[in-house]
Amino acid sequence: ALEFYPLELYWVGKLDEAIEWSREGIQTCRERGDTFPLMRALSNLGISLAARGRYSEALQIFEEAQQFGREYDLGRPLARCMVMLGGVYLELYDFTTAQAITEEAKEIATSFGFPPPIISANIDLLFNFARRGEVGRAETLVNEVGEAVEKASGWHGWLWKMRLTQAQAEISLAQGDGEKAIQFAEKTLHQSQATGRIKYQAAALETRGKARVLMVKKRKEGIGDLQKAIQLVRPVQDPLMFLRAAYALLCIERHKKLIEEVSKVVTQIKESLLNTPLYRPFDDSEPVRIISQPICNYPKKAPK
Repeated sequence: ALEFYPLELYWVGKLDEAIEWSREGIQTCRERGDTFPLMRALSNLGISLAARGRYSEALQIFEEAQQFGREYDLGRPLARCMVMLGGVYLELYDFTTAQAITEEAKEIATSFGFPPPIISANIDLLFNFARRGEVGRAETLVNEVGEAVEKASGWHGWLWKMRLTQAQAEISLAQGDGEKAIQFAEKTLHQSQATGRIKYQAAALETRGKARVLMVKKRKEGIGDLQKAIQLVRPVQDPLMFLRAAYALLCIERHKKLIEEVSKVVTQIKESLLNTPLYRPFDDSEPVRIISQPICNYPKKAPK
């Protein structure tokens, strides 16, 4: 219970509670000398800290978890830990390192015959390829991932199906197929609303909003989607969730107050990334570069 409860809190966006209960679970596991759930609890803490914008702390926890997993040959939770870590790098725009970590996690999971991290890793690769514009690589992988999700639906089936659908929405958007992107995004939106998964509600609204704007006639509806995404993520206090939604809107409509708010968030993220390998990739990312420019240089259409 102390292992899974913090993960559920993370899923529904109660990040401070997730951090608190993760620490409780870690302490209990250490007192009992229970290595397997301790490894998982450390990973849960790492992902919650990262979501809360405490990236330096999160990276330290993930490093501790990896060392612990390798020392005690805990291959299955180690693979899970590395998939989570790869996801942090992905969200912070270090696509190359994210891919390397994710592929290593797949290798470890395969060697232990443990499907869940493999499926999660492959979905992360779909997001990675779509966001860096390598749509062809995403297309070659999507059918394989879909088949694996269907076969292993008894594990985290609800989560994998939702994430796969959102990945397909982003792939379609990267291909310029607005109608298809909207269809997948709406499916993700329904799935995420049913489970309370705020991160994917926001992602679906963002993707649908971008697709609608690109279709011109639905521009007003698209702007409404992006505004809803921003409103949805503000209470969660996940800086990157807010940055993604806000940046998408700013590329369409230039709001001075929102620019000021986003600039503060970017500064906070960069301060937390100081002395970490993630500082430079984040600082070089498109949203950060654009936000740092004068308002007149902002793009006039939604980014893919």
